[in-house]
Amino acid sequence: MSGFMRHDRRARFLLLAVYLLVHVTACVSTIQDPVTFSTAADLAVNEVPLCGNLGLANDEKVYILDADENQVLLTVYSDYLPGDAYYRSEGYSSYSKKIIVYNWTAGEIAAEYELRTDAFCTDGILADDGFLCVFLEPGGEDLYSAKIVHITFDLQAETIFACQTYNIAYHVPEIISLKDGAFAFTYYHAGENTFGIQAGSLAGGIAPVYTASDADEFIGTELSGNGAQFLYYVYRNGKPSLLVGDQSSVLSTLTLEDSQSMHSFCLTGEYVVAALQDQSKAALKDEVCLFDFSGELLLRQPYDVLFRMKFDKSGGIFAIDMKYNAYSILFQPGTDDAAISRRKLDVPNESAIFYPINRQSCLISSGSSQPRLLEVSAQNR
Repeated sequence: MSGFMRHDRRARFLLLAVYLLVHVTACVSTIQDPVTFSTAADLAVNEVPLCGNLGLANDEKVYILDADENQVLLTVYSDYLPGDAYYRSEGYSSYSKKIIVYNWTAGEIAAEYELRTDAFCTDGILADDGFLCVFLEPGGEDLYSAKIVHITFDLQAETIFACQTYNIAYHVPEIISLKDGAFAFTYYHAGENTFGIQAGSLAGGIAPVYTASDADEFIGTELSGNGAQFLYYVYRNGKPSLLVGDQSSVLSTLTLEDSQSMHSFCLTGEYVVAALQDQSKAALKDEVCLFDFSGELLLRQPYDVLFRMKFDKSGGIFAIDMKYNAYSILFQPGTDDAAISRRKLDVPNESAIFYPINRQSCLISSGSSQPRLLEVSAQNR
């Protein structure tokens, strides 16, 4: 009898073990990777309340600077009017009244920094203890003062960089976030006739990464990044070039052809993407080129003109075309028939600026003056 009982227990134990193995295997097989911009069948678009929650006056406008999973950094500004001392018919002709951190998930203002200055905030990024902003302050007729200011949530302000520059968009510093609290920014110092990139962190300080003094090598201050590295467009040794670097150094230089004129450029997690115009023949040809970080050409394909390209933090980019259509674009180099695929986003045909949050969510500033804030999601909500 006791032998039968022992055998029965063994049988039941084996059956239980088999059941658990099958059950766990079934559960594991049903666990799927999260849907991202690279894998989603559809991309949903929803409007996020913004300008109506800011208490704006009729003459006040909004420019979004940066965004993360909970917050949007923006400036509230007004335009100078003809007859004002700092009114300009060309270049920037506005002044910022406030810098606001807006909690877009809760629909409320989280922090507000009032400004009493003639300067306009042209760019900015969120930081752990506050934010960093680029201010362009009127000076003489030609030279303006550009400053990068660190502002904490308890509203303490410190200038960490300053230079003289021109009131032209592509001469004004741009700033991007890198990993672990680091950041990088471009500048054009008209007073010293130098330009380049500096990088670092608030804790460790900033230092030059690339510096040049030949004005003929300067193209602009536009800067792209993927969260770890930056991408900068410049003439180097007389050739149009793209510099890939991090907070410490320039890692590689991608040399373009003399006949290639840049529309837009972008750094993803895997590729350098350049929307170019080939001027080597009588008939101009717009194209997209894909490089790896070492400069090897992976893809060169005739394509529509693309602007405002931004890494989607998944595997592709967001961009707009000449008619302000907005797209999610994926790349598959080595695939002849579908090396570039795109999906049109269901957003208005207006000026759009992209602020990718993560692999599944991206905010879009749509329109000017008092823009709509839209969220593109890889997951239906």
